[in-house]
Amino acid sequence: MAGRVLIGDNGIWTSRKLANLQPEWARPEYAWLYPIAGPNSVFECDPRAIWARAYAFARPDKSIEDVEGILAAFVEAKLLFTWEQDGKKWAYWTGSEKPGRRPRASWMKRYAERGLLDPDPPAEELKRFLARGECAQSTPEACHQHAADVIGTGIGSRLELEVDWNWK
Repeated sequence: MAGRVLIGDNGIWTSRKLANLQPEWARPEYAWLYPIAGPNSVFECDPRAIWARAYAFARPDKSIEDVEGILAAFVEAKLLFTWEQDGKKWAYWTGSEKPGRRPRASWMKRYAERGLLDPDPPAEELKRFLARGECAQSTPEACHQHAADVIGTGIGSRLELEVDWNWK
C-alpha cells in the first residue's frame, strides 16, 4: 500500500514539510524509507537495522551515520516522531493517518488480532511534538508572550519554543 502512495501519488512531493527538509539530499530518502514501517506506520528506530534493511543491499553509498542523520532530519522536520517503549526506540511517520496511507480498518483489525502491529505512539507525546514550535497568535510579540507563558507553566522546553513565524 505504501508504494502506491509514494510512487503514484504526487502529494508526497508537494509536501511543505518535505520541501523544508534539510539537508536537501535527504528528501528522496523519505520515499525510500517510508515502506519500512508496518501497517500502523510504526517501526523500530534502530539506525543499524534500518541501514541493513534499506541500504546495505542496494545503496552502499549510505552509511549507518548517514541513516542517523536522515532520521534526525526527519524528526526536526516533524515527518517522524520517535519515543522509547519496552527498552526499544520506536518511530512513527506523522501524517500517515490520512486516508489512503494505511490499510483499511478491516485489515488493520486483522493485523492487530494476529499481533502484527508495533506499538502505537503515545497520543499525548505525539500531540505535543506536532504542536511544538507553532504559534497561532497574530503577531510576533504575541507569540513571544505565548512562549513566555508556556515557560512559566514549566511545560515548555527550549526546543518547544522555536516559533514558526508563518502565523495564522
